[in-house]
Amino acid sequence: GDILFSHSKCAEARAAYSEAASLMRRLPDAQSLSMQSYMTVTDSMQGDILLAEGKPKEALDIQKIVLARRLELNRLSGGFIDSQPLTYNIGNVQVSLAQAYAALNQLDLAIEHARDAVKNYEAAVRTNPYQRELAAALLLQGDLEARQGYRVQALQAWQGAKSLMEPLAAKDPAALPRQKLLREIRSRLSSR
Repeated sequence: GDILFSHSKCAEARAAYSEAASLMRRLPDAQSLSMQSYMTVTDSMQGDILLAEGKPKEALDIQKIVLARRLELNRLSGGFIDSQPLTYNIGNVQVSLAQAYAALNQLDLAIEHARDAVKNYEAAVRTNPYQRELAAALLLQGDLEARQGYRVQALQAWQGAKSLMEPLAAKDPAALPRQKLLREIRSRLSSR
């Protein structure tokens, strides 16, 4: 599903995620917290596909359900499943919610979810190396703040993203996703 979606093959990706969810539901440990967490990933990706197809309302409906499930899993698991912090997965769905709200031009809600994503990624960074995701969430937050006219907050978010990405990009200059994200961050800062 991920590969198909990254190549904009939305219908095929949706079918792959649906098949994965169906297979997971039939597993003997389908009710385990770990498996429930994996199922939220397939559901969230369905929402991301709907957003990519220009259906932000439908995407929003799915992502709200995913967020509620992930928050419940976080509560039940004590914050970790398979040694991974759930704040990372919660951050992912917060980004998806921010993007859906932005597509619906509900910028205050989009900013709120982008800020929540940053908080969740910051919590995940304390236990695992999720700096790139945190920087991407800060970039999104800055973009949304700028769209809403909150210039100071936008600059703060972009500066935070830059301070995370510069050391990462310096460690591995050949890592194209890191370099691309850093270029995007720098372009926002230079245009202001």
